[in-house]
Amino acid sequence: MDKIMHVKMCPKCASLKIKSDLSNFMSSIDAINTNYTCLDCKFKSTLFPSVNLNKVKEIQRKIKNAYSKPKSTSSRKTTRKKSPTRKTKR
Repeated sequence: MDKIMHVKMCPKCASLKIKSDLSNFMSSIDAINTNYTCLDCKFKSTLFPSVNLNKVKEIQRKIKNAYSKPKSTSSRKTTRKKSPTRKTKR
């Protein structure tokens, strides 16, 4: 039977260089969530997905394509109506 290997991946930059923060005793015994830090983009979170080692390249490609798509810009400019000026008594 083949053992399926999983690795942690940064959800922001798709890097596999992840460091876990076990400085808190409660996180080292799984009593609370462990904090993870990406060593490439410095993203910090408790939620770093575990990815099947065989699908790493495919998922990295999807993440990089999602962040590299150009933002759609609207060609229509919105105009604001000017509010009428108030007359003040002197």
